[in-house]
Amino acid sequence: MTDTRSRAWLWGGIALIASAVADFALPSTLRGSSLIAALLIAAGLMLFAFGGGVRRNIFGGHVLGAVGAVLLAVLLITTNIVNLFPDSGGPAWNQEWVGSVVGFARLALSIIVVVQVGRSSELSSKWRWAPLWAVLAQEFSWVILQVGLINAGNTANGPGLWVTSFFAVVAASVPIFIGVLAIVTSVARQPSAQSAPA
Repeated sequence: MTDTRSRAWLWGGIALIASAVADFALPSTLRGSSLIAALLIAAGLMLFAFGGGVRRNIFGGHVLGAVGAVLLAVLLITTNIVNLFPDSGGPAWNQEWVGSVVGFARLALSIIVVVQVGRSSELSSKWRWAPLWAVLAQEFSWVILQVGLINAGNTANGPGLWVTSFFAVVAASVPIFIGVLAIVTSVARQPSAQSAPA
């Protein structure tokens, strides 16, 4: 029988890839399209954190990784729900500093999650730090996006369009990359799980 943990990581990887596909496939004018992607990411995080049990999760049983994954999932879903109804959040929610705080919290939780993956022995030593580098690349591209938009006068044409497109490609590549890594890891674990004595 397939290991429950491997199956959870398989579906977690599929959920991450589906989140990136949803971001591209669903029209930006569709209300709640970003919430669908956030729900898929949250589902993937929960499968990584609790699939097969907390002690056998992708973080190698480290509680900090599981807590970080839960908080990140809650943050993603909450912010997307509030953004669906911008008036319901009140004037405070629409302040720029709130967006900065939320963005910093998302970055901090993401770093905690991927660092805990790197500290775990569940992935091969060659790939365990790859999610961290992927998240750092995404954040670096976000900085380039902000600088590029400022220099381009926040226009959607010319340089601004190129910078925005670059960020969109990187942002979509990160969950796809981590999702593929999770799927490959889960498939590699299945033969040993099946051959283990009952």
